[in-house]
Amino acid sequence: MELVSWLLVISIVSYFLDMAEEYLEKVKINNLPRLPLEGSIDLTYRCNNNCRHCWLRIPPESQEKKDELSFEEIKGVVDEAKAMGCRKWSISGGEPMLRPDFFRDI
Repeated sequence: MELVSWLLVISIVSYFLDMAEEYLEKVKINNLPRLPLEGSIDLTYRCNNNCRHCWLRIPPESQEKKDELSFEEIKGVVDEAKAMGCRKWSISGGEPMLRPDFFRDI
């Protein structure tokens, strides 16, 4: 191999080693504990609409209703996330307002 080719290979390897070193330094500096700053919770997958674009097509009174988390279980998840640092929530699912306890303790 010619000297120019070897110099090119050495230059490329050196470049990637420098990038790797930079990355490792950033990881070391930014190696802080991760906090769940935002949370998302699907209160139900049931929905009283039948939107063509939506993958949720479970009727409001279906048997899946019995498999949903209770209000106390949801509150436990939210409280645990809040204790870990979560401050912002998005509520979704099918139609969350189908739950009779939707407006409880908001």
